[in-house]
Amino acid sequence: MPHPLLIVEDDSDSAYLYELFLEGLPVEISCAESIPDAIEALAGGLRPEIVVLDYHVGSGDVHGFASQLRDLAGPRSTRILLVSGEDGLAAKAESLRADAFLRKPVDLGDFQTVILQLLGEPVTQNAMPGSAAPGTSSSLSFAAVREL
Repeated sequence: MPHPLLIVEDDSDSAYLYELFLEGLPVEISCAESIPDAIEALAGGLRPEIVVLDYHVGSGDVHGFASQLRDLAGPRSTRILLVSGEDGLAAKAESLRADAFLRKPVDLGDFQTVILQLLGEPVTQNAMPGSAAPGTSSSLSFAAVREL
């Protein structure tokens, strides 16, 4: 059964690339172009296991949104993957209590690996541009994945 995943990204090209990166992974993708759109999806009953969150997604309070996600999830944790091209990404991820972060432009192999790790799925790489060879693992030197 696919895992529900929400992409919150105001740049349609980036959102499309994330969707392409997720092809073949056991996820069911929903997208929101803003924090208000994401909140509306949650109010409509969407309960994502993972949220891919752009730190500067249009108007909206990413800290408030992250807090709302945690409150709605209750005992079941919603994982947050923070993406941004800004400096100080580790501190931003820490302040949001994000489970992982990746610097833009996001590498395909790293993105897939982090998503699979957050889902608790086995990490196997496809032979795709930017990915590690099959049977090997990708280096995540700029990504931090931690359990909360």
